[in-house]
Amino acid sequence: MTPQPAKPRPHHERLVEELTGRIASGQLPPGTLLPSEIQLAAEFGVSRIVIRETVKVLVTKGLLDVRQGRGTTVRPESAWNVLDPMVLRFKQQDGDTSRLYGELLEARGIFEVQIVALAATRISDGELSLLSMHLRRMDTVTGDVDAYHAADAEFHLMIIRAAQNRVLAALIEPVRALLEEALRDTVALPGSAHRAQVLHWNIFRALERHDRSAATEAMHGHLDQAAKDLMTVSAKKSGKREPRQPSPHHVRSEDALQDSLAISGQSLPGVPSLHTTLHNDADEVKQ
Repeated sequence: MTPQPAKPRPHHERLVEELTGRIASGQLPPGTLLPSEIQLAAEFGVSRIVIRETVKVLVTKGLLDVRQGRGTTVRPESAWNVLDPMVLRFKQQDGDTSRLYGELLEARGIFEVQIVALAATRISDGELSLLSMHLRRMDTVTGDVDAYHAADAEFHLMIIRAAQNRVLAALIEPVRALLEEALRDTVALPGSAHRAQVLHWNIFRALERHDRSAATEAMHGHLDQAAKDLMTVSAKKSGKREPRQPSPHHVRSEDALQDSLAISGQSLPGVPSLHTTLHNDADEVKQ
C-alpha cells in the first residue's frame, strides 16, 4: 500500500507559529501596532480570512489585543499564556526560561504537596503494592536516562491517581508537561537518579503508613532536590558558575540566594519561602 503524503499545514497554523516567534523573540515588542489585515495578507501571501483566523488564535494565547478603532497590538509578556506549548518553546529558544521554570516548580510544589497529602489517606493496598513494584523496577534503571525519566513520570502519575481528585489532576498536568524536558536533563546529572530514588522511597513509606504529615514532608524534600538539580542544569547550559548548595543547617547568603532565585522561586531575605508559607497555612487551618 502506497503511503499517503502528509497533508500540508493550514496557512493560519504556519502564520500563528511565525508571528508567535516574532513576538516571543522581541522582534515585535509589547505595544507594537500590527499592520492592517490587507498589509499582512500581502506580506504572507494569504487571504484576509487567514489573517483573521491567525489573530484569533494569537488572542487566545494572550499575545495580541484587538480593539475596535485602535487596531491590533502586541500585549505585554505578563499577559501571555505561559502554559501554551508554542509560547514556551519560543521562550526556550530565546534562552529566557529561568523565571518561568521557577514559577512552574513553585506551582508544582503547591499542587503535588496537596496531592500526596490526599493520596496518603486514600491510597489503596492494591495501589501501594503496584507503587512498590514500580519503585523496585526504577531501582534497576537508574543508569538509563530515558527509562528512568519515563518511570519517574509514571511514579508521580500513580500518586496523582491515588489522590482521587480529578480537578487537581487536570490542573497539574500542563505544569508537569512543561517541565518534562527540563526535568529529563536533570536525570543525567551524576548521582541524580540515585538521590531521587531515596526520596521516592521516603514518599512511599509515608504513604504506606497513611501518614499525611510525613508524606508532605517527603514530597517537599523531593521537590526541593528537583529544584536544586534544575538550577545546576540551567547554570551549566548558560555557562554560569554552578549555584552553591547550602547546608540544610545554615541560612543562604544573599549572594547564593541571588544565584538560585530565578530558578527555584525562593524568596529574598525577609520574605517567606514557599515551604514556610505552606506550613504556616497548615498551622492556621489547625488552629
